[in-house]
Amino acid sequence: MSDSGDQLWERAFHKPVADLELSVALREQLDRLLRFHRAPFITRVVFIAVPHRGSLLAERFAGRIGRMLIAVPATVLTPVRLFREQAGAALAPDVLEALQEAPTSIKGLSPQNPMIQVLAEIDIDRGVPFHSIIGDRGLGGGEQSSDGVVPYTSSHLEGAESELIVPSDHAATAHPLTVLEVKRILHLHLQQAGLLSS
Repeated sequence: MSDSGDQLWERAFHKPVADLELSVALREQLDRLLRFHRAPFITRVVFIAVPHRGSLLAERFAGRIGRMLIAVPATVLTPVRLFREQAGAALAPDVLEALQEAPTSIKGLSPQNPMIQVLAEIDIDRGVPFHSIIGDRGLGGGEQSSDGVVPYTSSHLEGAESELIVPSDHAATAHPLTVLEVKRILHLHLQQAGLLSS
């Protein structure tokens, strides 16, 4: 849905890509990790309980316990170790610090993770309409709401074609109002594509 440009590169290294002294092999490997382009076949997106800006749960006690219970395979640890060794001196200090712990999906969702911060700043292509469905367990709506895992402030995106808050925990995908909203969005998409009459 987006083009990353050099934003992830510059956040990881705090200097222009051209100024980095990296081997060709490492530069190519990093480019696959740090640069992405919009996939043209994606023409509409529905986000359901998505932590665009992370979740504080990743840094709380339950998140720390969860990270300790995850066994990260050597196929992941070895490239991370090599990356730290080969590029460590050029990395931004907070990125290097984040790489000291084995990468897990829980750690990756920390709001303090420098890469999730920059990902949240990358705009969705204007040609891709998107919709948000956000859970709220009843903490007051708006910016005070949360589904128990993801706060509204992490799920909300400016520019959404529609946003629906459903009275649900993080399992919002199973809520009847979510199902109805997804059906509505799919019908809208088919109508706009000329594949369904109104």
